[in-house]
Amino acid sequence: MPDETEMKRRVIAEVQPEEGDHGVSEPIFTNEFVQDSFQSLARVSLAGFGGSLVGYGLEKQQQQRPYDAAPIQQKAYAFDHNRRSRNSRNHFQSRPPATIGAGRSAASHANLPAAWALSCSFFVLILETSRRTSPTRLILHYAHEHNISIPLSSNKYQRQALISTGDYALGGIMAGLAATVARKTPVRWGMGMGLTLGCLAGLVQAGLDVAEIYLLDQP
Repeated sequence: MPDETEMKRRVIAEVQPEEGDHGVSEPIFTNEFVQDSFQSLARVSLAGFGGSLVGYGLEKQQQQRPYDAAPIQQKAYAFDHNRRSRNSRNHFQSRPPATIGAGRSAASHANLPAAWALSCSFFVLILETSRRTSPTRLILHYAHEHNISIPLSSNKYQRQALISTGDYALGGIMAGLAATVARKTPVRWGMGMGLTLGCLAGLVQAGLDVAEIYLLDQP
């Protein structure tokens, strides 16, 4: 029969955590993860709001110019109106030219705010997904393990700038490819526009990241 000392040792061994285990499991969603997720969500929402404003402005601009909606129909109507007027002035009742193509134009451009909002939100969503997964960081890590030298990555400032710009550039390319599939546009055009917008956004993000690192390094 085990003595009292042995029983105490067993109880202590069962209660105390093993070495290296502090008894508290690390949370899956850390504060940094939640904060970064809300930041990405805010950027996507802001892009959608900006896109809706652009679409609304374009819609108002097109509504102020109804004759531009169907210039070919206007010319055809004017020609037909002059011809019929010469032949039968008393039996022809003209139709206002503003009604030609106006309904179709209003119907085709009624969803401009929603279309622009969805397009901008989807584009920024792809950029944020690329930033969160950070394929450029994985490439740099792979190059570091295999002793492959990559320019513009000698210090942490250049490294962070390269990561931010590279992630947004890759995200822009993927967004451009998605746009070519959705709109059936040329692949070169879509990739070029996506790469350009991605690089511009990446440069802005790189400046913010480098500035943040610099401020954190200050005593």
